[in-house]
Amino acid sequence: MNPIDAINKQIMIEQTISCSSIGSIPQVDFYGTDVLLIIGANPVVSHGHLAGMLFPRKRLRDIKKRGGKVIVADPRLTKTAKVASISIQPRPGTDYAWLGYVICELLVDENNSEGIDWRYLTDDTHGVDGLRQIVSHFDEIAIARITGLSSDSLH
Repeated sequence: MNPIDAINKQIMIEQTISCSSIGSIPQVDFYGTDVLLIIGANPVVSHGHLAGMLFPRKRLRDIKKRGGKVIVADPRLTKTAKVASISIQPRPGTDYAWLGYVICELLVDENNSEGIDWRYLTDDTHGVDGLRQIVSHFDEIAIARITGLSSDSLH
């Protein structure tokens, strides 16, 4: 039996690649990832829903052991959040604003953003300037008001 939020993953896959099959379920590269961002999920309990994750607590700890980060954004302090490097608890329903803030911060300065492949963004994508404009109103003050997060938790 799937949890209540399983169908949205199938719909997202179908909307992204115009079809849905068992082979199209995204899988996390637990052995190669440096940063794992988990939003509103609790894989320590659910074992990854559709993706199926064996030994989830061990996999998350292994990322941290080799110097990676596990970031959980969820209003509740879940079992997964307790294993995470960073747990962010925005008000329910405000994750859109927190994600807008993250995108805004990443796109602020092409000369100053760590981890951004600007060559890829400029050569192989369209609409970066439009995205930058859309998220520009997600500043620290607005996000603190919308999400209830302190400015310390935003950095």
